[in-house]
Amino acid sequence: MTFTKHFPATARFGRLLAGRTARIAFLTVVSLLLALSIASRLNSYLMARKFLKVLSGLKTVRIDETTEEELLQQVPYLEPSKNSSEFGLERERWYFTSFTNEADWLRFERFTGVRSPGSSSPRLLKWADRLGFRFMSLSAHVIVLDGKVSSIGYSVASEETVPQVFGNIVSVRSVHGYWLEHRQPLSVTSTEDESPSYRIKESLRHPWAFEPIESALDVSYAYDTKPDKIAHVFQVDLRCFWSVHGCRNGREVLPLVWQDENAIKEATAARLASNDPCPDSLLAARVRYLPDLDVTLVEVTNSGPGYAPSADGFLYWTPTAIRSFRVLELITGELGRRQGPFLHTPTIPSPMDPKQKIPDPSVTAIQKGGRMLMFGNHAFESCSIVTATDSAEAAVRAAVPAPKRREDQIVRGLF
Repeated sequence: MTFTKHFPATARFGRLLAGRTARIAFLTVVSLLLALSIASRLNSYLMARKFLKVLSGLKTVRIDETTEEELLQQVPYLEPSKNSSEFGLERERWYFTSFTNEADWLRFERFTGVRSPGSSSPRLLKWADRLGFRFMSLSAHVIVLDGKVSSIGYSVASEETVPQVFGNIVSVRSVHGYWLEHRQPLSVTSTEDESPSYRIKESLRHPWAFEPIESALDVSYAYDTKPDKIAHVFQVDLRCFWSVHGCRNGREVLPLVWQDENAIKEATAARLASNDPCPDSLLAARVRYLPDLDVTLVEVTNSGPGYAPSADGFLYWTPTAIRSFRVLELITGELGRRQGPFLHTPTIPSPMDPKQKIPDPSVTAIQKGGRMLMFGNHAFESCSIVTATDSAEAAVRAAVPAPKRREDQIVRGLF
């Protein structure tokens, strides 16, 4: 009794699958998928190659020094934008370039209906991703003010969203300073105090995506940042776009910047644990990069144990609190309260792990009759009030604020 005799239909189906026609069909499908995969990855590579040429040119641009003519010679693919305008005596021109497969991606979405209710979008998107067909957007912009480059920025996106900024895994921009409209306060962390001209913020993006982005890097660097750090910002690795796993992490794109972030955190922790947690250089940098900063010289008229609010919203007992003070001089900014208690946080988040709390080292110097420098209009995580030593006063008074440019204004919720 043979298998063919008892199961003739199954045997015929087996012969059909093993036949020449089936083998040709199988090889055709595999070859087609392979061709699509190679074409998708090749397209990503060619776009990345052009973008890297743009970044190579931008790396040589010097803020407030490079002229518009030099910019167009050094950086390829730049096109003038319609955002160019004039404000009073200032003449502002924008240049922009973008390399993206957005049109192909939107056609893919319409054809497959991945955005339609009830569609199996995660499965379709995963298969497309494995074949190398994934959303890719690389863009850069330059702002020229009165004939010289005033601002540079670029972004790398691995996901199509509205607005597109929320799909970025890397966002980079140059600044002169940090400010909000109407002198609104900024939250300044200890790590931002440690590296005021080179700020790196890592955050999670898109928890609703089919494969959530693990982290995104937002980087801003001042026009006078050290050249070696600026070089790190433009040393981009885009190989993940044509790799097997794709781009899900800003650390993959800017590995040196991620290393810089860890080094800044370690330096911050070491400073806060040292005998000089609020150095003069830190105080001067605040005046330089925070144009809306208020610095007031005060005298403590009454100090002692008391309650102070911590970052978690609860009141904690602290052995050294400023119960009252009087203003001696407004050094810079606008004058707030002239007297009364100064509530400070007895603990601050650890730079290595924000969930952990460490004592604020600046509160130990508070004494009745002492002269203090009070930093206001912004929420400083640490060193919001420091002893007014001769060197600290001199550093604050000698600091020259950076120019306050419109393009440096921070938009709430976007950066």
